[in-house]
Amino acid sequence: MSPGDLHSPIKLNRREAAEYIGASYPTLCTWASVGGGPPYIKVGRKVVYMRSDLDAWMDSRRVTCTAELADP
Repeated sequence: MSPGDLHSPIKLNRREAAEYIGASYPTLCTWASVGGGPPYIKVGRKVVYMRSDLDAWMDSRRVTCTAELADP
């Protein structure tokens, strides 16, 4: 699955979300625990990511040069 794939499901489980954004499953688990990752929905024990949230999260991390990544 690639970002922008219009045929991908609107809701993704954690493994699908990790693949969609190019991260590992353990990384998404860590982000869910400590913060810094994309928003998700938790219903009982099930975790669901909205594709639109993943797209927005990736867009928010867009940079044009490495200088933008430096701490002020």
